[in-house]
Amino acid sequence: MEQNIVVVKFVGSDKSYDFYDHVGLEKGYMYMIEADKRIYTSPVLVVGRKSSSIYSNVSITGARRLVTLDSVLRKRDHSAIKNLDKILFSNGRTIVLWKDGTKTIVNCQEGDRFSKETGIALAFMKKFCGNDSSFNEVLQKYAYGDVNKPSIKEEIKDLKMKYQL
Repeated sequence: MEQNIVVVKFVGSDKSYDFYDHVGLEKGYMYMIEADKRIYTSPVLVVGRKSSSIYSNVSITGARRLVTLDSVLRKRDHSAIKNLDKILFSNGRTIVLWKDGTKTIVNCQEGDRFSKETGIALAFMKKFCGNDSSFNEVLQKYAYGDVNKPSIKEEIKDLKMKYQL
């Protein structure tokens, strides 16, 4: 009988382990798992899948643990990185080309010093936020400030009143 086998690495380890998967673990995600009534205290990253036919002469209980419960840790979703095709830099601009055929362009603001690292980070955030001007609106409001924005003291006072602090 064909079983689903996932290949995982525990955080902090380079060694791979095979587990029978009965809960639908996805490649590229981190999980906290329970297998054969043992709760593992280190998260695992699913790095691949295998066919169970390589274990055809071994019983399930004897060779591989059976994952019976999982808790997803979505902090390692690599989908954006997998979608990355190419990064270009030109005249204070960072241009990211994606495998889905779209591109994200981030321009260095007047008065700022160009940084490749910042350009890449902002391009990923812009793509994550819909690849439109909405991310720029957030930056304008929170990073660069709004001239009509109340002072910090006024904001704290308003928040205290709002949340009855």
